[in-house]
Amino acid sequence: LCGGGPGDVPVDSAVRRAMASTSGTLSVFDGDARSCARTWCAYEAYLSLTLERRGGRSRYDIYTALGWDEAVGYVDGAAELDEDLGRRSEWAQAGGAFAHKAWREERFPLPLVQQALQASIENGETSEDVDRRQILNALAGRGREEEPLKGHASY
Repeated sequence: LCGGGPGDVPVDSAVRRAMASTSGTLSVFDGDARSCARTWCAYEAYLSLTLERRGGRSRYDIYTALGWDEAVGYVDGAAELDEDLGRRSEWAQAGGAFAHKAWREERFPLPLVQQALQASIENGETSEDVDRRQILNALAGRGREEEPLKGHASY
């Protein structure tokens, strides 16, 4: 996703409307979690975790590539693979689907997690400054044309 049209009001954006009609969001991190530095991507992650969605519960999953032919992800709950393999005796004895999930997810690169957690939507990048201003003002509950506040608690 990572963006609406330039100047879309975040609370009315096509991205927000599309996300509200789904059951969850998947973020794909590149090798240096660059998307976490993008204001629209950070706003979409925020929406993923706070929006009321069709069907109630919202999922937020994160994946990244491990080399050219493998991917690993943190998933909200157990993945289908975790459920399937968790029924095998070697996993069932160790805790089933969630034991497999823990084993699978421990391969997710910790530096990507650390970079994501250090990202700041207030200092994020946008192609258009109007997008940054409107996203920050939407989070702070301010008018879309106002100058964003510095260090607002909602950021």
